[in-house]
Amino acid sequence: MSHLNSGGDWSEAYVELRYSLKCHTAWARLSNAYGPDPGNFTGGYALIHRNSDLKQYRCDLVDAAENTSCYTAMVYDKDPITSSAYGFDHDWKLRHWVKAWTSPY
Repeated sequence: MSHLNSGGDWSEAYVELRYSLKCHTAWARLSNAYGPDPGNFTGGYALIHRNSDLKQYRCDLVDAAENTSCYTAMVYDKDPITSSAYGFDHDWKLRHWVKAWTSPY
């Protein structure tokens, strides 16, 4: 799990790299993030990125009032394949974009 930040400013949002040992898949989860502000910016989003072939999926927060987390679709990730999770959010308290990523797994 990695907390999103920008230049030392830490957000309450975080991104996780999730993994299933049973089906050898990985996905990203963005939590505690902001949805879009109507007429302004997009809301937070997460990416799961498979490092071997650059395959990736994205999930987006679409409702400012309801969505504070999202999950990406899954990518196959059996060793030696690795994936990383990325999270992005426009933090309204900090008034700028924040980001984070996980180490490959």
